[in-house]
Amino acid sequence: MSTTLLYQSFGIRGYRQPRIEFTGGVTRFHVEPREKTVCCPMCGSRNVIRLGFKQREFRASPIGLKQTVVVAALPRVQCHDCGTVRQIKIDFAEIRRSYTKGWAKCALQLTRSITIKDVADLPGVTWDVIKEIKKKDLQRRFANPVAEGRPANHHR
Repeated sequence: MSTTLLYQSFGIRGYRQPRIEFTGGVTRFHVEPREKTVCCPMCGSRNVIRLGFKQREFRASPIGLKQTVVVAALPRVQCHDCGTVRQIKIDFAEIRRSYTKGWAKCALQLTRSITIKDVADLPGVTWDVIKEIKKKDLQRRFANPVAEGRPANHHR
């Protein structure tokens, strides 16, 4: 299947899409990493062996009024170079999050027009999820920049 939709709509690169599933009003895009993108999450080496995989689901930006989910088969790898045994890195979602970066951007955009509770009610998540996205964005945009040549904890 074409991966154009994955890239253009969800910002997902380096994955192939074996199937799309429509169940219970939810569109599920099943993805798995392309062989050439599988590498050690610590050192980046491609000299790895697969040790099984874990299937994870990530909320993705809706298509129309349909909820969408990315179902990713994420391999666990063992690196021959550095010895690390870990799940590969996911570039389309933040660490320990169950939603894509694109979904977070969509939710953040909605918070500029409606309340956090209303944004949370649309996809059926808790308001804590939306609040955390908003908080992270505010920290990113309004964090104190570190002056060049001066330590971060320097006070005037």
